Amino acid sequence: MFNVSKDFEDYALSYSGHNGGDINGKYWFCGIEPGAELLDFQNIKPITEIPDCNLYNSWQISHKVAHLIRDINPKLPKDATYKEAGWFFANLYPLAFPKFENAYWKNEHTDYTGFFTKDEYKIWCQKYRFLELRKMIQSGQSKTIVCSGTGCRNDFLLAFYPQDKIRYILFSKNRNIVNISNGNKPKNIEIIDVNSDNVMKIIITPFFGQWGMNNTEEIKKISQYL
Repeated sequence: MFNVSKDFEDYALSYSGHNGGDINGKYWFCGIEPGAELLDFQNIKPITEIPDCNLYNSWQISHKVAHLIRDINPKLPKDATYKEAGWFFANLYPLAFPKFENAYWKNEHTDYTGFFTKDEYKIWCQKYRFLELRKMIQSGQSKTIVCSGTGCRNDFLLAFYPQDKIRYILFSKNRNIVNISNGNKPKNIEIIDVNSDNVMKIIITPFFGQWGMNNTEEIKKISQYL
C-alpha cells in the first residue's frame, strides 16, 4: 500500500502530462513522460480541460511527430494544432524528467508524491492513471495508437491493450515485427492488431529522439501501417 499524496493523485488522474489534441480522433501518439525536469511542485494544479498545442512547438519530439502527422495529411498548415489534425498526443506518466531512468528520482519527488522510488510511482500510475487512459480512449472512434519507446512495450500494453487478454500479449513470442530502417542497422516497429471496441491497432516504435526515430523518411514509413 502506497501513501500517495492527495495533490499528486489529483494531478496524475487529470489531463496532466499530455500535449493533448482531439481525444475523440482516430489517431493517438503516446510518449513515455514529458521531457526536461520539474522539481518545483508548489504551483502545479490538475489539468481539468483537454489541452492542445501546435504540432511544431519547442519540444524536439513534437517536430518528429509532426512529420508523421503531415505525411498522412500533407495539406495541414504548419501552424495547425493536434486537435485540428485529428490527433491526440498523450504520455503514459505525468511528471517530467530529463531521462526515464530511476536514478533521476529525487527527494522533491518523494515530498510531492509520497513515493520513495520511481518504481513505486510507476506501479501506482499503472494501476490508477492507466485506468484513466483507458477511459479516455473509449470516447469517439476506434483508435490507432503510435507508442514511442520499445523499452516500455509492456507499459504501453498495460495502458492500452484489453486487460482480459493482457497476459497473452505480454509474453507472446509471435510478434509482427517490421524493419523500417533506411540503413544497415535494423530499426524495428511492432504492429499489434487489437480490434477491440476502442483500440484498433497499437504500433510500438523506437523512441522518437536522437538515438531512435530521428530520420524523417523512416518516420514517414510508419504512416503506411496506420
